[in-house]
Amino acid sequence: MSNSLSIPDDKRAAGGRGFQDRFLLIVTALLVALLASGSFFFAALYHVNKWFVFGAWNSIILAPRFIRDFRGHLSNYWFVAFLSAWLAIHGLLVAALLRWTTIVIAIPVIFVELTGGIFLAHVVFGVRPEKDQNVGSA
Repeated sequence: MSNSLSIPDDKRAAGGRGFQDRFLLIVTALLVALLASGSFFFAALYHVNKWFVFGAWNSIILAPRFIRDFRGHLSNYWFVAFLSAWLAIHGLLVAALLRWTTIVIAIPVIFVELTGGIFLAHVVFGVRPEKDQNVGSA
């Protein structure tokens, strides 16, 4: 009888990796919480607007997704400059939207912004995000 939450046999054969993975996950979560809390603490200490910090974290969190989705195109310096500008615009847009509008307005605008960025990357550079190899496999 197979339970969807049980660990597959090949994972058990790895020998104790489950504990190590869980431990690293907890440590990573604590580090992210510490960094995020610390950044807002220092923003308050040095009188930096909290919305700028929020926008910066929005861009930082989106960066790994861009790197994963566009990893085959990161050797093009112009494309990297485009992604960097897109990250900056995204962070500022999200911070501004959440500061001056409601979430009901912000979510569709962010969706349009991200879709427009992907469309612009395709039109200007001929680039599409790479498909994840594990999607659809179960």
